[in-house]
Amino acid sequence: MNFSIAKVPKVILLSFCCLIADWIVQNQAYAQTPLPCNTITEEMGFTVRSVRIEGRWVPQELRERVQQIVGVGQPFSPTVINPAIEEVRNVLTAGENDLAQNDSSRGATSVLYIIGETCDVSDDANPKQAEITIRPYYLRVDLLNINNNVLPIPRVNTPTFSAGVPPALLATAPIVGFSVDRNYGQSFNLQTKTDLLNLPLTNPINSKNEATDLNLTLNARRSLSESFYNISTGLEYTRPEYSGGIGRNISVRYSNQFEPLGEGEDWREQVHLEGGIQGKLEQSLIRSYALGGGVRFSDNSYTPRQSDAVQNSETGLQLYAIGDSRIGNGFARFGAWFDAGFPSEASSYQRLAVQGGYATEIGSGHNTIGLQVIAGSGYAWGGNPPEYSRFFGGAMASNYLYEPLNSAQVRTFPTGPLLRSFGEQQAGLRARNGLINGGNFYWHLNFNMTFPIPQLSQPLIPDIALDDRRTLRSALKGQIRAVQNSIFVDLVDNQGYPENEETEALAQRIVNREIAPTINYLTDRANLYSVKPMLLFDVAQISGNDGLGSRTWAAVGGGIQVNVVNGRLEMGYMQTVAPASDSSIGNFFLRLVFQDFF
Repeated sequence: MNFSIAKVPKVILLSFCCLIADWIVQNQAYAQTPLPCNTITEEMGFTVRSVRIEGRWVPQELRERVQQIVGVGQPFSPTVINPAIEEVRNVLTAGENDLAQNDSSRGATSVLYIIGETCDVSDDANPKQAEITIRPYYLRVDLLNINNNVLPIPRVNTPTFSAGVPPALLATAPIVGFSVDRNYGQSFNLQTKTDLLNLPLTNPINSKNEATDLNLTLNARRSLSESFYNISTGLEYTRPEYSGGIGRNISVRYSNQFEPLGEGEDWREQVHLEGGIQGKLEQSLIRSYALGGGVRFSDNSYTPRQSDAVQNSETGLQLYAIGDSRIGNGFARFGAWFDAGFPSEASSYQRLAVQGGYATEIGSGHNTIGLQVIAGSGYAWGGNPPEYSRFFGGAMASNYLYEPLNSAQVRTFPTGPLLRSFGEQQAGLRARNGLINGGNFYWHLNFNMTFPIPQLSQPLIPDIALDDRRTLRSALKGQIRAVQNSIFVDLVDNQGYPENEETEALAQRIVNREIAPTINYLTDRANLYSVKPMLLFDVAQISGNDGLGSRTWAAVGGGIQVNVVNGRLEMGYMQTVAPASDSSIGNFFLRLVFQDFF
């Protein structure tokens, strides 16, 4: 039998063609134009394909609970979004208390805002599929170290789920670094701090969650291309205060180092016994301060180039006073150090050093010009200081402004002027015998400028509109009142303050002084990542006794600064431009640091 399409009724043929066309249109719509996020309704018949929780160290148990709440594989309903958000919020809130046991997080507060987003993830094979994303945005405010809030220190905008963090990271809070220097070579650095009273998976010894720590510290540096090293370990009892009281610390520290000094080498073994106080000042230039001192007992062996070693044992006394301040939109630090040495084979001597620094951002918004200025001076008198206690210039292993206020790096007496066209402790005064000697007096002035590349930066808080009246930034700022309430509760429950109007006023002063300005800075100016070219300039002088005279250097250079999440890179080259006899001296430097792993 012959079949002809002409024999099919026209009505049936037309209906069949319409059905085919409608099926093609619908499938092309899914494949080519997915629905905008947050426009899917229950009546559309979508199925929940998956759920994502953004954050660091999200525990698998939380993922599974949220999957049950939203019903993965079940029909989508908008009513599941808020319960899922609250489950995540509850875990994060409980985790804040866990992280508060860690010394690196104590003295900090935070603001949190969580967004739930539903997006169309359909494809040709799986139509009407939805994915739910729980996206917390988080800002941390450090009440102990102002520089962590203001300087472009690496930071993230997502919270840490403490239950998912490996105990080893919680226990040690490591900071890992790599550096390159003309004199020291390529080197690796590791810093850790372990609170023995609040180890992970154990109950804190101190009651009522008092801010008391017994920290075991380690700071180790090893040159990968030379024989140089510096290792320091110690035990520190501390009780920091961030609410207007006075914190206290007592420590014992052992260090062993073998480092370049001029054209020679210096070996030193030391034991330090130190104590100090920390606190905050209201209505003054200095917002945070650290005062302290200690004694040291050391064995020293300095070996000049092609000469016999000079060995000496020594007892010393050291005092320090460090202050941090917020000036305008920037951060300032001022320091003064006094050191008295009593060598066994020489007369006693004294040294005094002062140093100040300021960093700020020029301009508005997130693409600003960074300016950093550091200046310092030092003087040694009384007797004839041993060569290892004289002043040598050069690059520094750490950045004065970026270290915590009460860190061992900041407490240590400066070794000389910052002069980045030379290697570490390399610049000195040429004696008649041809050897490089240290000086009795120095001063230095250093400038850094960084310039934005808008295409290579991203704001810490994205420009997201939540509704017609609010943005994500305004929502985070709106959490400041909740922070004030939590500080009030902490003062009453954990620090023994009475539950009255005076304590409420104290909580408000803390918010007005530190938290509100910091939240405004983080939301409006800080970057999640940035790449900035650098322009550098140094000028320094060293003067000496015994007919050594003085020498003044000037150096210029450039480089690049990269901040990405928890990594910071500074790399560049500095060239000596004066005096003419040293114009061939230059130094390539690199400093890469990873921190804030949780």
